[in-house]
Amino acid sequence: EALIDERDPRWTQISEDGARTKVWRRKDNEKHACVLAKGIIDAPPDKVYALFADAKRAKEFNEFCDECHDIARLDEQTKVSWSATKNFGPFRPRDFVTLCHFTKMKGGARCVVNRATTHPLRPVTEKYARGAILLAANVVEPAPNGRTRLTLLTQIDPAIDSKVGTKMNNALVVRSPGAFFTAVEKAAGGSSYRKKAAAGVAAAATAAGVSYLRRPLSESDRRARAAALRRRNAEQVRNKRRREKSRR
Repeated sequence: EALIDERDPRWTQISEDGARTKVWRRKDNEKHACVLAKGIIDAPPDKVYALFADAKRAKEFNEFCDECHDIARLDEQTKVSWSATKNFGPFRPRDFVTLCHFTKMKGGARCVVNRATTHPLRPVTEKYARGAILLAANVVEPAPNGRTRLTLLTQIDPAIDSKVGTKMNNALVVRSPGAFFTAVEKAAGGSSYRKKAAAGVAAAATAAGVSYLRRPLSESDRRARAAALRRRNAEQVRNKRRREKSRR
């Protein structure tokens, strides 16, 4: 738990004071940035935690994930997962084999801890450069009004030897927490996104209603409309004649 305490002097805040997501970076990890982020998710803790427990849903909230699935279950609280990214700038895709452990912390918080591992079902291949999650954790805690207090800890070795590549990766790691928290909220069905979804359904229903009103007319409908149009035209002609007669 000490690793996620932002009061530790090794952490330096790098986000703005008014930012929705607070972000800190460790001072003693220069090569591979170690980042801590905290914020409130407008969605229930159970739904947020369920996202992290289901590898198939990783693409919903992780912008760098292209594939992700479980390859082994070690016990009820521990599994091994494999994930892969798309091309990383000019570099080929990265893949990761990760040990994921689910546990509870003091005060009822739930935590997912991830560390790099190996597995015979996922050997290193030419298609991917094998990266490593040096340290990662997602801590999910209840917050007032049915929301979630989320803590993110991450440090990744992307298997890039060049200084430029390392710098690119560190920049991505530092800037990504804000987008990550927003994506988690959306994937977990936060209230703001539920309202947008409801508005979308209403718009679709309205469009469907308009479409219904504009459906092709039957023969009887066409005859009735034609008769009404003739009556209206005849009435307009009579009114015009009356006005002309009154001017004489």
